[in-house]
Amino acid sequence: MEGHSPSDGWIGASLLRKEDARFLLGHGKYIADLRMPDVHDVAFVRSQVASARVFLHYALDEMWSGAEARAITVEQRVQLRMASCNASSIAKQVVDTAYHGAGATAIFESNPFERRFRDVHTVSQQVQAHAAVFEAIGQYYLGLPLHPRLI
Repeated sequence: MEGHSPSDGWIGASLLRKEDARFLLGHGKYIADLRMPDVHDVAFVRSQVASARVFLHYALDEMWSGAEARAITVEQRVQLRMASCNASSIAKQVVDTAYHGAGATAIFESNPFERRFRDVHTVSQQVQAHAAVFEAIGQYYLGLPLHPRLI
């Protein structure tokens, strides 16, 4: 279009474009046609991490407010325990998702991801992130007696 002026009559004129044929014949490629396996997992785990982070920060803020008032409540302790266990659980799920996406090479010790996989699973077995803590939290919300060691 260089060197043309609107007075040449090219504005609004039908132009031959080389990409038209493939679209007219049904061979065009659109964004919806692109398939990238496991890409949706990236968005999903990022949202999980963001949610866990927001919940943990909220619980920490609440606990800090209680500490400043010199009156930390059982509810604040439960919230913080729940948020920290949730963050640990989400971290494990994220690593599991990445591990499956990494494929067969992820199992080799020479792959840096293998060590991270072991580390997060080791942490998830510790008492601070164990499923028993969620049981105690459930007991609290159901009005059942609490095991003070877990809250």
